[in-house]
Amino acid sequence: MKKLVSIISLFLVAGVLGGCGPSAQEQFKEEFKTQKEMNDQTFKVTIDKLSINPKEETSADEKLSYDVIEKQLKGLTPKANVLQDKKTKDITSTISTTLFGQELEYEIFTNNKTKDVYIKGDAYNQTIEFMKQFSDELPVDVVDSEVIQGKYILLTKEDMEDSLDEANEVTNISDKQYDEFYDSLDKNSFKKEGDTITHRFTKKELEEFVDSLSEKKDKDLRSSLEERLEQFKKLTIDLTVDTKKHTKNAKIVATSKPVDGNSYSMNVTVEQHAKNSEKRVELPPKTDIISLADFAEKAASTAIVKVSDENLNTLIEGARKNKEFIDAEAAELYKEEYRQYLNEEQYKEFSKVLDEIVAENNQ
Repeated sequence: MKKLVSIISLFLVAGVLGGCGPSAQEQFKEEFKTQKEMNDQTFKVTIDKLSINPKEETSADEKLSYDVIEKQLKGLTPKANVLQDKKTKDITSTISTTLFGQELEYEIFTNNKTKDVYIKGDAYNQTIEFMKQFSDELPVDVVDSEVIQGKYILLTKEDMEDSLDEANEVTNISDKQYDEFYDSLDKNSFKKEGDTITHRFTKKELEEFVDSLSEKKDKDLRSSLEERLEQFKKLTIDLTVDTKKHTKNAKIVATSKPVDGNSYSMNVTVEQHAKNSEKRVELPPKTDIISLADFAEKAASTAIVKVSDENLNTLIEGARKNKEFIDAEAAELYKEEYRQYLNEEQYKEFSKVLDEIVAENNQ
């Protein structure tokens, strides 16, 4: 599962290579610059297709697990809105999605002066419960809701140093470098229709872009992007910009090289709309902020080992909403996954619901 998440992140990194920078070729370039300057951006990412191709020696249980993951992730549509205050340059981001009937929503603020990040803590327990569907070896557990309700977990620049280094790789590429890359492409490969312009980026083009980066000045960036692109066997990005509506639409088709014997194929659509906004960003009050260290300490002392009745009801509701994906084998897998977190009565109730769903699907 960790490798799959890594592959998904590679797709998004590759998409960014065609998204930071307008004959049709010049308009294409200029539209990217126009949208980049707009302070209110909405995004929608849809996993249109996902195939996990396991190695030959994969067990039946592992194949079943991969099948469940495919069914759950196909059609997954995370949405996000990013607003930057025109005056303070502070940023607020909201990210939401629904998976296995479970709604996940995150609210994140970034302080422009200090680069501190504040993450609303309410979604923490939901996230842990979701992750447990894929692994029973998590180093953390859900916590008492009183610890995080209405609080914002503070992540300082130092807390996120490693993550920021990786995230800044693409943003550190200058407009001039992007312009030179676009100018190197075949002018006839940019197709204009009305207000829209489309170009298909190939893996070869992206590799040539990386090759154009300085071996000295951009050594770390170049090495990192080379490593990421090397993990793809096939990769194309059909990128369309609308110069009137100020939208971008990317159709990403990719297949990874084998990772620990498994390979992954995905079709992903990324939609983006940019506009200018006068909305202000208000950072969380200091009284609602809890440091990462304090949160970790309180979480450790209030960790909940078992699933509450409320969380059980959410789990059951999610199963019923997604009953079309649950056959007899999947039901047994879920029973096994949650057995350790449920008491005897909860386990009986959860098992009964799964058995009823399987019976209904077999009619």
